[in-house]
Amino acid sequence: AADAEAREDLIALYAFDRELARIPHSVSEPLAGEIRFAWWREALAEIDAGGRVRSHPALQALGEAIRRGGMTAAELEPAIEFQAARLYPEPFADEAAVLAWLEGATAVARAAVRRLDPAADPAPTDAAAMAWALARSDVEGRIAFDPGRLDGMFEALKAKARASVRGLSPAAFPAVAHAALAARRG
Repeated sequence: AADAEAREDLIALYAFDRELARIPHSVSEPLAGEIRFAWWREALAEIDAGGRVRSHPALQALGEAIRRGGMTAAELEPAIEFQAARLYPEPFADEAAVLAWLEGATAVARAAVRRLDPAADPAPTDAAAMAWALARSDVEGRIAFDPGRLDGMFEALKAKARASVRGLSPAAFPAVAHAALAARRG
């Protein structure tokens, strides 16, 4: 992103995303994770209400990004729910269930696109965000179907992402440029 403030906001959004992703790995029981996710929900609601931003570096940067970019807590809430679902590793019955879960991973990318180019349609970033999330997920142990199909899902998402992000404006593309680096672990 060429604009310094937009670049800072992009970094803040993805730092927020990273903070959320760390929670399921940093707690010994789900209740502790729920408390941390509740803290993030409350902190975002306080920002929406125009209140003081809590003392946390990623949150303070996100608060600035929200205020400058016109974002709301409501549009970032799916990112919290996406990561919170990892506290209770329910099995996925089929590919549709995995895709439904991955939908929550699109919230940050969509907010990033809107920040970089308010006129852009953020929908083309969904497949890229989902591929990025699947590449970094710990979903293998939760599959109740042939886990080998995850590689096919990942490749399909990557192909869809390559095709769909061509429609993004050059200003919006940095929101998902990192997804081109996604590779499945395993």
